[in-house]
Amino acid sequence: MKTKMNEQYHCSGSSNEYNVEQETLNYRVENRFINSNKDRNLIKTFALWKSLLIIMFLCVPNSVNGTYVQRNMNPSGLVDFACKNRKAIKNQIKIRESDIFLRIIHTNDIHSRLDPFEKNEQGESCKLSDVADRSTCFGGLARIKYVIDELKNEVDGIGNNFKSLVLDAGDQIQGGYYYSFYKGKATGDIIKSMGFEAMTLGNHEFDQGPTSLTKYLKDIGLPVISADIIVNKTAETELNEIVDSYKIFEEMNLGVIGLTTNNTAWTSSSGPNIEFLDYVDTVNKYVKILNDKGIQRIILLTHIGYEFDKKLASMINPGVSVIVGGHSHSFLYSGDDQKVIGGNKIQGSYPTIIDNNSWTTCIVQAKCWGEYVGHLDIVLDSTGKVVNKYTSGSPIRITSETKENKLIKKKVDIYQNHLYNYINEKLGDSILNIPLVDDMVRLPDTNGTTNIEIKESPMGNMVTRALMVAAKNSNNNQIIDFSLISSGSIKIGLKKGPIIRKNIMEATPFNDAISYATINGTVLVDALNGVLSGYRGNNTVREFVFMDGVRFNWTESIKEYIDESGNSKLKTTRVVDRVYIRKRSTISNGIKGISNYDAYKIGSKVDIREWEIVGPGKNYTFATSDYISNGGENIFLKTEIINLERQYNKKNVEIRDLVDPPTNPRVNTYQIVESYIKSESPIYPISEGRSQPGPLFKN
Repeated sequence: MKTKMNEQYHCSGSSNEYNVEQETLNYRVENRFINSNKDRNLIKTFALWKSLLIIMFLCVPNSVNGTYVQRNMNPSGLVDFACKNRKAIKNQIKIRESDIFLRIIHTNDIHSRLDPFEKNEQGESCKLSDVADRSTCFGGLARIKYVIDELKNEVDGIGNNFKSLVLDAGDQIQGGYYYSFYKGKATGDIIKSMGFEAMTLGNHEFDQGPTSLTKYLKDIGLPVISADIIVNKTAETELNEIVDSYKIFEEMNLGVIGLTTNNTAWTSSSGPNIEFLDYVDTVNKYVKILNDKGIQRIILLTHIGYEFDKKLASMINPGVSVIVGGHSHSFLYSGDDQKVIGGNKIQGSYPTIIDNNSWTTCIVQAKCWGEYVGHLDIVLDSTGKVVNKYTSGSPIRITSETKENKLIKKKVDIYQNHLYNYINEKLGDSILNIPLVDDMVRLPDTNGTTNIEIKESPMGNMVTRALMVAAKNSNNNQIIDFSLISSGSIKIGLKKGPIIRKNIMEATPFNDAISYATINGTVLVDALNGVLSGYRGNNTVREFVFMDGVRFNWTESIKEYIDESGNSKLKTTRVVDRVYIRKRSTISNGIKGISNYDAYKIGSKVDIREWEIVGPGKNYTFATSDYISNGGENIFLKTEIINLERQYNKKNVEIRDLVDPPTNPRVNTYQIVESYIKSESPIYPISEGRSQPGPLFKN
């Protein structure tokens, strides 16, 4: 699965992408954080007292620290406030004039889920997927906006030291039909109306590169903070001007520092002009800067993951009161209400409490896709310390019965209506299933684990063949030797029967722009060895590759090694044996002459006379995605690309252009695959033995 988007596709208890052992650590690894689950045992103790106090008071404790308000989810899924008016809240919260009461309202990892989504692995739009039972649908930005406004209105206006703050912890974009079609245009158009007062950058904000990110951030106009990235001022001038390290809220004497995961450098398309810094050093630096400015109350807004948030809180110098996180899609909750839990795995308390040298830091996160809106009520004294007895909060689940903000709903409907008819248009037919791997159209749900299939893919074969045909059709004067995509670029195969555009969007959801890149033969062999081993030097490679025009096999051996605990383990080692490339004479004569049906009939009986061993010193040009040509997954290192030519198509005018007119649009994956299906329909599966441990050619 394509790492740059794994988390957007899996919003179970844990992120499919996020793995502490695999993340690149730029900071010191220690394990000094205190088990935050210690507060869970106190909940039952307070439960009886809570029941009694409800009779006596308007507002009663509902957390381990004993706060002022009872907040539940009623049967309709709406927010139910026991304290209906501001005066009641103020009467229950007795704080000094120098303290502030702060309600932090937060989201993270929305991943372009504009409207309610279906609760499954893909999490696609219920409307666009024609889901009949809308009670199984959650989230939606119109509902989220309604809840945000309700939470703000409950606090704002009470007094000078009663405040609210609305934050987003990154990965607003990438995922689902809306992003596949509109890219960031639709998401940004709505996000800018949600009331966020600051956001940090997630790794997926970089997926279309710094130029697209700059346009997105200019369009939404939100304060953007990320202290651990250094943007080259000369190469990315506008982006450098947009992204700050922190934002100060003067009226609260409060600063918010942003952090972005350092694995963005290899899981996304940040490019050569973005540098990522050490987390701990960065936080300590900017806490001091804020303190020197007289700012004592400090919040971190991070997109580094829950486990790293906990470690970070235990390792930095005292001074950070709250960490509002994202990236790991973690569901944090301290209650037992099944309507709130909804079958999700609880990964920690809300808030998670970290004690570091007598300093308390509260950590919160709100899962992903907008299934929850988090809200943390906290009192901070003049030094930024948490006044523990007033701390409470909970994720609020956004259900099918949550009210909607009418303005946001109207905006979403415009994009939804444009998209609905377009994605349901028929493109062709498939005579048989086109499996992803083996005979499976869809891999089984691995519940958040990464499962790399190192084997040929009939669906991958079809997509890469489409790239070769498109290159021949559009550029007869240039030889494209082969095509290549990462295994994560394809999510599912196709079922036999009618093929509609929606099926292609589900199967190849990233819709990457296409480039032609040139490398030499040695680099190709090195890249394939990296794909098989999982490493290129010190860089992790977490994807297999699908190709047309290249055939390669490998040898396998089992070796013993000693793990970190000193235990003996066995590991399968794969090393490239032979790499063949289709002769240019064959390509020149017309790869299009080999129809999809011809390839299906030929199967693995490929004529070796049409192929030759890759020449180490010879240069080869191939069609691939921008993501791969920019160094995505470390399959190719950026320094290995000899020449790069991006493909444009000025005739590419689609329904999206009614909303976002193009100036010089790129050729993308959808166009190429759609064109291939239309011209070759009915489609058959192609299984040629392009990559395998055994012989590449049969007599």
